[in-house]
Amino acid sequence: MQMYVPIFLYASETWTLRESEKKKIDVLVMWYWRRMLRIPWNAFRTNKSILEELDITQRLSSMVQARILTFLGHVSRRSRAPDHAEDRHGLTK
Repeated sequence: MQMYVPIFLYASETWTLRESEKKKIDVLVMWYWRRMLRIPWNAFRTNKSILEELDITQRLSSMVQARILTFLGHVSRRSRAPDHAEDRHGLTK
């Protein structure tokens, strides 16, 4: 899983993430884990038991949501920056 996480999260800050997309991300990741562990599709295993076996504490959709919120915080603070901030960097009007 660690190989594709940075690739998946690239530019995820700009996504509009709805509940349906979160669910699709979680389904994809669980499919990946089941394939990796060679669990047949008809075996009764809960997602929780698989995540506990692999010691996974945070879902990929939660990581994306956290990155979106962090990015929005940066954007909202930037829009409230005073006008003299440009002067400090040599960028005068």
